Amino acid sequence: MTDHPPDLRYQPYLQAMAVPGPHEAQVAQELAEALLSISEQTWRDGHHALRSVHAKRHGLLQAHLEVLPDLPEPLRQGLFARPGRFEAVLRLSTTPGDLLPDRVSTPRGVALRVLEVPGERLEDSEAQRGQDFIMVNGPRFNARDGQAFLRSLKLLAMTTDRAERAKELG
Repeated sequence: MTDHPPDLRYQPYLQAMAVPGPHEAQVAQELAEALLSISEQTWRDGHHALRSVHAKRHGLLQAHLEVLPDLPEPLRQGLFARPGRFEAVLRLSTTPGDLLPDRVSTPRGVALRVLEVPGERLEDSEAQRGQDFIMVNGPRFNARDGQAFLRSLKLLAMTTDRAERAKELG
């Protein structure tokens, strides 16, 4: 289940959406702490550095992203403003930070990194030349905002390295 409104749909860029929320700095700090907690637990268990989430990689693929010339006007923003072809890398993974057997059912994720994207950069990110897209096997992301994501991440952190047998499929 998600906490999204049922009428969630594409919206054009709105500057008001780019303004940090009143508690965003605190939420970011708590997200960092939860992610670090997961990494520390998986390090203690396996003595290997792992990602805090989506640690288990199921595939890494070279790809191309093609921006088509006939996109509707509202979609022509940023990377999609002009037709073109970009080199990319696609990573398939599962959500947890701990490496669970495949018989444990968890959401699947796909991360697409588009390489060498031209254009303006956010402050302090000028050296970054790629653009990332993160996707899951559901109709929408499981959290509406940082605060909702923090709630789900804290639950994930509490179950890292716990009750693995209970997570297995029948």
